[in-house]
Amino acid sequence: MNPSFSAAPCEPHLFPFVRRALSVLYSPVLDADDGGRAAADAYLVRFQSRNPRRKRDSMATRCRAHAANSDAGLLSDDDEKDFVGYGENVDGDVSLTVGSTWLTCLALLSSKSTGPAERAFAAQTIARRLRRMRLSDAVDLEFEPGLSSCFRHSQRDLYEFTKRMGWNEVFRSLLFRSMVEERIDISSSAVGTLVMDATSGLCLACCSRREEEGNRATYLALASATAAAALRVRYCPSISPDRLGGGNSTPPLVEILARSLQSAARFLGPGAHRDLGRSIAETSGELVDLVLGSPSIRGAGRGLSLDPRRIMAAAGELRNSITGIGSAAVVASSAGAGADSLLLCAGKWAGAVPLTPEVLDLLQVPLRKALGGVCPQNTPAHSFLLAVYENAITSRDEVAASLLGMTEENSNGRRRKGRAKKRHEQRKKAVNLQVDLSQGGSFSVDKEMCARKEAAVAVSALAWCGDGGLLSSLQQILVVADQDVVSEIEGEGIVGVAAAGVAAVLPFLLEGGGRATQQHYQHQQGEMVELFSAHLKALCELCTSKNRSVRALAYDALLALHNGTVKAWRRSKQPTVIVSKEEREMAEMAVLGVYQCVMALATACAYPPDYFLHLSVDADVGLEIERNDVRDMLRSTTVPEEEMDDSHPALLVFENVLVACNDAIHCATDNNRLPPEAAVHALSALAKPLNTLGRRLTTNRSVRCISIALEALSSCCRGIVCRVDVTPVNIAELLPVGRLVGLATAALAPMF
Repeated sequence: MNPSFSAAPCEPHLFPFVRRALSVLYSPVLDADDGGRAAADAYLVRFQSRNPRRKRDSMATRCRAHAANSDAGLLSDDDEKDFVGYGENVDGDVSLTVGSTWLTCLALLSSKSTGPAERAFAAQTIARRLRRMRLSDAVDLEFEPGLSSCFRHSQRDLYEFTKRMGWNEVFRSLLFRSMVEERIDISSSAVGTLVMDATSGLCLACCSRREEEGNRATYLALASATAAAALRVRYCPSISPDRLGGGNSTPPLVEILARSLQSAARFLGPGAHRDLGRSIAETSGELVDLVLGSPSIRGAGRGLSLDPRRIMAAAGELRNSITGIGSAAVVASSAGAGADSLLLCAGKWAGAVPLTPEVLDLLQVPLRKALGGVCPQNTPAHSFLLAVYENAITSRDEVAASLLGMTEENSNGRRRKGRAKKRHEQRKKAVNLQVDLSQGGSFSVDKEMCARKEAAVAVSALAWCGDGGLLSSLQQILVVADQDVVSEIEGEGIVGVAAAGVAAVLPFLLEGGGRATQQHYQHQQGEMVELFSAHLKALCELCTSKNRSVRALAYDALLALHNGTVKAWRRSKQPTVIVSKEEREMAEMAVLGVYQCVMALATACAYPPDYFLHLSVDADVGLEIERNDVRDMLRSTTVPEEEMDDSHPALLVFENVLVACNDAIHCATDNNRLPPEAAVHALSALAKPLNTLGRRLTTNRSVRCISIALEALSSCCRGIVCRVDVTPVNIAELLPVGRLVGLATAALAPMF
């Protein structure tokens, strides 16, 4: 649907100039010189950011100053630049106060003659201005020259246009009366109604064509503009700071969005009702990105020019389970949003706030349906799961910033300094202790982090346990990836979901998080063990893959699992902590899983048999990088601590790896073969942890580890000598093994 606009006599003043600049900037014909493109780009940037009302007020102030003080200059050279149109000469002292940016963007969006690039530019301009300006500044209708005479003979066309756009009778009568009186005087409340009706109507009209070429960017920009308009209507400057919480009589943000889109759907006809649920879901998701931030936005409140107190009040409202995600999910579902739309909406919310049990019940059927069978890469279900997992592993500082509704940076992207940084740190400290957010109840960082991890466990129980879980889909995807070992696997698909799930869920379960999840989400303890096993098996599948990029995605998850086992071990040593039978079982499974994964990674990065046959050929850089990463992983999972006993997870993994290397070396030497390069590589990587362990020797297991390592090294040297004495050995076979044995021997020398 593309509502019609009046013909050329009723075009806004800046309409042809903006189109001319866009045609120069985006023309596929390269006959325009660089200077012309640069001028067009500069014009469009000024068009997006111009604020004629502020310019007019500034000029009036300077005129008064000039009249009071003859030494004060009236206009600078920049003030004398004309903004009448792109490509026109500058005459006189006309300033940046001619033409309406708002009306020009509406014309670009609704004219049948404009292309996708022009509509996308107009939608992004509206969204940018609503994020950066007050509503009264963004809607600059009074600066359109000759507005009354322009539309006097075509009020019918304008009436039909505003009707199809969802504008209400109040604004239409205001606009028509202003034409007769040749002036426009709109109150703040009327401007808010105008902006909400216009952006929601355009968003809903564009939703049906969102998948067409070039229309996706327009639709998302209009959804963001609708969210920004709702935020400014809800927390307008006329509301005093002490009434930002319960004293604000304006409906909640989600309700404002839903009402506006429902009103637009009634004007646009039956076709718009099919897209109403999707529009409500996606605009509420854009609202979350705008206020609370997401992994893709890099923090909350980014790009939003609004009083920090109002941002905090909006953050508290969206974090409330009643006025926030619960309301958005129920309204979108009742409006007919499909499974993909609900999951996309929930993914935006889940990236910033914990999911409640009620919302999870609402998403249970769409999620299971979306995950049924073999899921292709990058589906809405994958995006939803990835958002939940990334939300659960968010750092403490990021959680504090989210509770504040603020980012670590200013709205202009610069880091805070001086007093601004000190005030921000004080607010973060208050949140770390405990703060009462408006309409959001009492939150602290610890409670927030726990709630996010509980939600991740609950979502994983739906996605990974039972028939039709993600594990079978992952295995089938990895079969395809193993057939092309050099292909790059993206981290946004099912492989990235599996790795993120391990990092978010398994450490929390090891630390006793399953008990809290059972209370809030009615899960049984046996389900937690099954969930732990499913995630651990998924991690092993990633580490044993033949595809290098798949194995690389498992590094962070494996390290997070090991760190979780160490924290769980420390927790178990506290006298007041009671460790359940299921938690001990999961800890044992984790130690065994870490050992199996590191050995699989060490085996997978072994040199090919013919790698050293052609020494003049450049080395495989990817393989060398992977070998260094695996060496770091071996050291990280076996590093000993000062205070530990024989049950320490790192020591258990250490012993298992050494035993596996020693057995492989003994098996080769007993059969008169050279030691396997992968086993010698893993042994040499453990030299630094062995030296550290040799200086302590505080436990029986540490003594046994040193003994096994020395035995393995001795077997390597003896096996190489015996093999060379019996039959000649190709240098390509001897070089990698002999080199690693020499490195291991030298590295272990400090222990003696």
